Amino acid sequence: MGWPWVIAPTPPIRLCRTACRPCPTGPPVRRRCGGRVRALARPTPPFGVGFCAACRALRTALLALTREGARRGWWQSYRGVLSPAYEDLISLEAEATSVRTWQMGVIPGLLQTGEYARELMTSIGMSEAVEEKVDALVEVRLARQVVLTRESPLTLWAIIAEGALRTRCVGEDVMRDQLGRLLNRGRRPNVTIQVLPSDSPPHVGQMGSYSVLGFENYADLDVVHVESLTSALYVEDGEQVGMYRDAFERLRAAALSVEQSAERIEQIWDEHGPR
Repeated sequence: MGWPWVIAPTPPIRLCRTACRPCPTGPPVRRRCGGRVRALARPTPPFGVGFCAACRALRTALLALTREGARRGWWQSYRGVLSPAYEDLISLEAEATSVRTWQMGVIPGLLQTGEYARELMTSIGMSEAVEEKVDALVEVRLARQVVLTRESPLTLWAIIAEGALRTRCVGEDVMRDQLGRLLNRGRRPNVTIQVLPSDSPPHVGQMGSYSVLGFENYADLDVVHVESLTSALYVEDGEQVGMYRDAFERLRAAALSVEQSAERIEQIWDEHGPR
């Protein structure tokens, strides 16, 4: 049995933990990785020894992800601003090929406008230290969104509770502009947005928001990100990740269709009146 809950993994941690799992066709490996691993000079045991061809291919892909991640680390310049958990999320998003996210109370970060993000951060910031970093955090929030417009863009499927669309922001036109952003982004071929109506019957999403980050042909690498007020949790155990995938499919089936969702967003947008 794997370790289902870990705090703030990075691609090197994922590589290290995968390297430590025993291959079903090879000799047992009894090393457990502890703490936060920021770098891995080489896998343990020596690369490829005692592992089947499929495992060697997986390990090769993990090494490639790690090297690529090191080259793309633009967020490292914000190291004094970001928590380790947030750095890890950005790193995982940079390497992921898909994100499926369910949000109960807020617009997904990859779809937020700067002003909406600013109001949100100001409202939920629980310390002066966070409030002092709001400008930089907004910059980071917007910079993260490049994954949707890069050469090989990430595929985003977002299901948003209707209540999140009806938030009354303090700033004039903040929510109207945010809803307009959703309508605009929803036209992109790699972005799918659905709305779960407020009058929906009880559903699995009421247990909390989460995101599933996918890595193309390597389903074993999928990670579930669950954010709370003060920290973030990551689920990597394959069986539990599968349960989150199944829950997302239930939410997808319960939500309005993509076309109906766009109409609902436009309806709420109209309710905010003209500029």
